[in-house]
Amino acid sequence: MIKNKFVYPFAALLLVIVLATSLFAFQTANAAGACSCLVYFQNSHSLPPTGQSNFAAYRYGDWLSTYKGSYSSKGYNVSYVTPSTSGFGQLLLNGTAIVFNPGAFYADGTYGHIGYVTSASYSSSTKLWTIQYRDGNGWTTKNGAISLIQGLFTDSGCSNVAVRKLVTSSLSGVRFFNWSKK
Repeated sequence: MIKNKFVYPFAALLLVIVLATSLFAFQTANAAGACSCLVYFQNSHSLPPTGQSNFAAYRYGDWLSTYKGSYSSKGYNVSYVTPSTSGFGQLLLNGTAIVFNPGAFYADGTYGHIGYVTSASYSSSTKLWTIQYRDGNGWTTKNGAISLIQGLFTDSGCSNVAVRKLVTSSLSGVRFFNWSKK
């Protein structure tokens, strides 16, 4: 039997220190990790997740338009934008979601791809669209249709974000949409 009145408080204090150290020593700061294109899009615009880890990115606009959210949320208005070669039509693309259907410009054959447009222009002399966009988990194409403008960086909790440029004469397989809260 221990008769020293300092042993129990000391042992209790030591136990508290050990437990506290073990709880805090292994916690990492909110380190960014690689994200899917859809997770980056949702994070960067504070949009709701679908709750499905394998949700197809090309279907997100349709899903968002039917999202009801919590009792305080009325959901989102989603409108698809048809690009126009006129100056005003090009400006309408800035800030929109750019959605690649499965297989379009080598996008994933099952999930497609999503990002958001930072600038768009159409050259009437070359008949080419040039669309700059930000995305997570993107790709470049061998034929140069999609090229890397700014290499990987971290944004909105994702470490695999890039700025890319699409140059093409046809936007077949690519869609654009705007969204706003209802």
